[in-house]
Amino acid sequence: MGKSRLASVDTLQTGSCDHCDVSVGGPDLADGANHYSEAHGYKVVHVGGFTSSDPNTGRPLQQSIVVLQANDPPPLRTPAVREILEGLPEETRREVAKKLLSQDSEG
Repeated sequence: MGKSRLASVDTLQTGSCDHCDVSVGGPDLADGANHYSEAHGYKVVHVGGFTSSDPNTGRPLQQSIVVLQANDPPPLRTPAVREILEGLPEETRREVAKKLLSQDSEG
């Protein structure tokens, strides 16, 4: 048996599948869990809820989560440049964009 991998889908975050560009999470929790199961061979190992705090208001946020596991999952997709840049500070994003644009005009 190869490596095992966990994936999760929750009601507060929408993102791309770890293996393809299908959108998972958010209000379509079941659709995301079904996608991992049907398209990539994952099995549900936990369904539950948890409470976190809204970073802006401090009010509690109720979330639902599905944790899935796959043995020998397919390869992970390479994140799009946009997704990588979203996590960077604004100044760093500008610098990276300049470099990418200058490489594009050179080649």
